[in-house]
Amino acid sequence: MVIAEARAAGIPVVCSDMTGAKDHGFSELSVVSVDAPLSVWCEAIVERMSHQSDAEVLQTWSRLAENMTNNVYIPIWDKHLGHASTV
Repeated sequence: MVIAEARAAGIPVVCSDMTGAKDHGFSELSVVSVDAPLSVWCEAIVERMSHQSDAEVLQTWSRLAENMTNNVYIPIWDKHLGHASTV
């Protein structure tokens, strides 16, 4: 959710291809392979910082939290911890 917070504040973002945010449709978001050399990461940062970025909100915080809970946290729980007893 930190990427959504950054975009809401108008901060351009460079992230790896291993984040879910890459699929959310944010503009001013550069996605770089997690295995890319440092030079590729640096080029992406320089490119992202070279122009103005406006604030961008794609959904409300409550909707984002709901999406993350239903589409990320619950499936992870079910897959890896669903057999564990709850507290």
